[in-house]
Amino acid sequence: MTVEVSAPAVPVEMEGKGSGPTTVYTREEVAQHGTYEDAWLIIDNLVYDVSKFSERHPGGKVILYYRGQDATEPFNAFHCDLASSRKYLKPLLIGRVAEADMKLDPRVSGFRKLREELVEEGFFKPNYFFYIGHLVSILLMEYLAVQCFNYTGSWILTATILATAQQQAGWLQHDFGHASVFRSAVANQWAHYLTIGLLKGASSWWWKAKHTRHHAKTNVVTRDPDMHVEPFFSFSELMAKTRFSKYLPTLHLQDKYWYFVGPPMTTTVLFVYQNMCWMARYAVLEDMALTLLCYIRFEYMFHGTLSGWSLVGMYLLTRFIESHWFTWVTSMSHLPMEIIRDQSIDWFTIQLQGTQNVEGGYFNNWFTGHLNYQIEHHLFPTMPRHHYPEVSKRVRALAKETGIEYRERGLWQSFEDVMAKLSTVAKYYTEIKEEEKLKKVNAKKVNADKVKAQ
Repeated sequence: MTVEVSAPAVPVEMEGKGSGPTTVYTREEVAQHGTYEDAWLIIDNLVYDVSKFSERHPGGKVILYYRGQDATEPFNAFHCDLASSRKYLKPLLIGRVAEADMKLDPRVSGFRKLREELVEEGFFKPNYFFYIGHLVSILLMEYLAVQCFNYTGSWILTATILATAQQQAGWLQHDFGHASVFRSAVANQWAHYLTIGLLKGASSWWWKAKHTRHHAKTNVVTRDPDMHVEPFFSFSELMAKTRFSKYLPTLHLQDKYWYFVGPPMTTTVLFVYQNMCWMARYAVLEDMALTLLCYIRFEYMFHGTLSGWSLVGMYLLTRFIESHWFTWVTSMSHLPMEIIRDQSIDWFTIQLQGTQNVEGGYFNNWFTGHLNYQIEHHLFPTMPRHHYPEVSKRVRALAKETGIEYRERGLWQSFEDVMAKLSTVAKYYTEIKEEEKLKKVNAKKVNADKVKAQ
């Protein structure tokens, strides 16, 4: 669409530095400051120089993903306490956007209007009973698992109940990690420490460093870490045209060995390895202490019934079952979608292009931790997830109004989409492999002809 809507003008009186409070920049001028060493960005039509601030930014260097671009939507999306977050911006202010450049694309203006309406209507306010009930259900499942083992001795049944508790704990830590429960960033951070550390045995800061980048530039090559699991898998033909082509020897078979490597090993091997490397490198005391307490807690749960290698076996079996659950659910929304190179695309468009929903319902909502509403989650990561079903109707309407596809699939269809994508990319790598063989054969033939000619 080509229609443009004017954005509200910003006041000229501003606190700032450098070139002064009344300095005006065009969006084109801001875009010229798009390097890691010289990084400007726009938030609410104000221009900020974040070149040095990235080292002190509480969220890390992900802020530089939007260098030279308009970061209004990501700023609003990632901060639960906007008033406090804006205090960090005041010393960085260097000017404002030229009035002629304040006109917005209908998708941008429409999304901003929708967000304002949702804030006013209370959709960012949590129902604390929802989260209390969720935590209680997790603890009850752990108790049930222990009693099940005491009375039946069944490893499979016990591990399945424990894996269910672990996966539901994973959804709960995800809520706190996105600051969607409390309005205080500090309260959310400590709740995240406890849930991911004490219940899951993982590092809060490792999770945030990885997951925030995924949300900031969803399905973007070299930006979204979830799109890079080389040398085991490749999720896009685009990656074959980059440095990842060196991994060709195995990727043409990825749709065959996915079942034996992907779901079974994501949380049992990959995440454990990444966590250990992170904590060894950064030595965050809170993460290390709570991870240790998580393992002690697991041992205490089976104290007197399991010990030594049998205890380790129960833990690994639990993780093995959970890993299948986690991998399929987290793959179904993004992996089937298009993967692109980094470019300046508005927030609403990039999230819908790289994300699909899975139809709602009590089971699907519980099974996926409401991440079947992945579009809404990516647009509003600090929104309490129990609001997603209602909000999805309005997001779908905005998508239709602005001419962008709102993709929704059935649960099983989404799993089929994952396999179809893996198979498509595997075929592409097979073709490249054949081309490489043909080049080698032709090269040998040319060399042989040269020898004969001599």
